[in-house]
Amino acid sequence: MSQLELRSLVKRFGATAAVDEVSLSVPEGEFVCLLGPSGCGKTTLLRLVAGLEEPDSGSLLLDGTDITGLPAHRRGFGMVFQSLALFPHMTVAQNIAYALSIRGASKADQRRRVEELLRLVQLPDLAGRQLGQLSGGQRQRVAIARALAVDPRLFLLDEPMSALDAKLREALQLELRLLQRRLGVTTLLVTHDQLEAMTMADRIVVMDGGRVQQVGSPLEIYRRPASVFVADFIGASNLLEGRARGEGRIELPGGTITVPDAPASGAVTLCVRPESLRLVAADKGAENGGAAGDGLSGEVVFVRDVGQTVETHVDCAGQRVIAVAVPDSVSDGGAPFAQGAAVRVEVPAAGCRVFPA
Repeated sequence: MSQLELRSLVKRFGATAAVDEVSLSVPEGEFVCLLGPSGCGKTTLLRLVAGLEEPDSGSLLLDGTDITGLPAHRRGFGMVFQSLALFPHMTVAQNIAYALSIRGASKADQRRRVEELLRLVQLPDLAGRQLGQLSGGQRQRVAIARALAVDPRLFLLDEPMSALDAKLREALQLELRLLQRRLGVTTLLVTHDQLEAMTMADRIVVMDGGRVQQVGSPLEIYRRPASVFVADFIGASNLLEGRARGEGRIELPGGTITVPDAPASGAVTLCVRPESLRLVAADKGAENGGAAGDGLSGEVVFVRDVGQTVETHVDCAGQRVIAVAVPDSVSDGGAPFAQGAAVRVEVPAAGCRVFPA
């Protein structure tokens, strides 16, 4: 296991800073996800760590040793690419043993390590198979086994599951996370899939425009976003424009709510997750932790019932608010509000984040 430290890394392509003054510490044995939209710099950052790109400035340290100028083949890292980059003319065993063979390992040691890794990735009987005979999920496991063959000091993954169907991807996410925990290898994963990051990571690094926007545990990122960008990118959020009126009061289209840490004045953006909201009939008073009179008045304009949850869209004086609840709690009678129903949206202070507009 190894600890990685990035210090003020910069990588430019022409006038564009793909990675812009990124500093980050990845503790030993931790699973860290680099998350962000396309073009945010996450893959370039991973390539800098891997030694596939050279930074324009800044440094990388592994266990306190500067590896900035060290070639990729001397870093001792394992990497799984989005394309997997397996050798189609080789069998499963030959793919996994490739790195061992070029390092001079004996045939017996190669065979022993291949058997061990195939058991680890749950493919014990496929050593002699050709790649064309494997499913996408099996090829994914082979790529993981090949990357782990040389006991890497760092395990790097560049969106390796993006081409898989949703059900298989979810299954492999869990398998890979359990495998990482078992091995204790320090791991850095690039993904644009928020659910993937929330499922697998000890910590998430949210990036945009080549910069780190927030670092934290999945729940910290979700519950306490540091900016409107993070709140909007991670999960679903209601981002409501309003004005602070002092004493924690925020005036929004459709009503006023109270958030103790709101600024004294000025335009603000209120972030509240759909599952934090509660809908009641229009004649009900505020509940659920708000001050008396807190809440927004509106009309239901769309209802999407997908069985396990009900998503209700409410028009509050021209601003759309979305509430999500389990079916038994969406209304007093246990059934969803109908389109056109007049409702009150209760907004609990504890579920709100307020940002200057």
